[in-house]
Amino acid sequence: MVELSLHKPVNRDLDPNNMSRLEKEHMPVVLGSRRQVIGDRWYGTLMLAVWVNHEMAEDNYIKAIAIGDGEKDMVRAYLSHDHSIPRIHLTVKLSESKTLKIHVCCSKHGCWETEFPAQVVSLKRIHK
Repeated sequence: MVELSLHKPVNRDLDPNNMSRLEKEHMPVVLGSRRQVIGDRWYGTLMLAVWVNHEMAEDNYIKAIAIGDGEKDMVRAYLSHDHSIPRIHLTVKLSESKTLKIHVCCSKHGCWETEFPAQVVSLKRIHK
């Protein structure tokens, strides 16, 4: 089993406008709404699609994708080299706005991280 931890050092994209080939192949791409609505007594649901432009060979593949809040994983998915494309759809529950950390773990090149700011909006503010 792969151990992913948001507390271990990870690779980050330092300059999004000037990424190396290695960075382009490992940085997670996140699709989803950055604004979620919640009521007074329940969590908002954030649906995200995460994919990586990476090959899935037996000796070089994406082993896992995790979404967390910087302290702990909120949701995690494990992949194998049998997947044709390293892509997942995940749901995260949020009670407050926060910047999520999305980690991708490659069997050969380690873990890579990007951030996704998610804003939670109260129903009361929308109806005013």
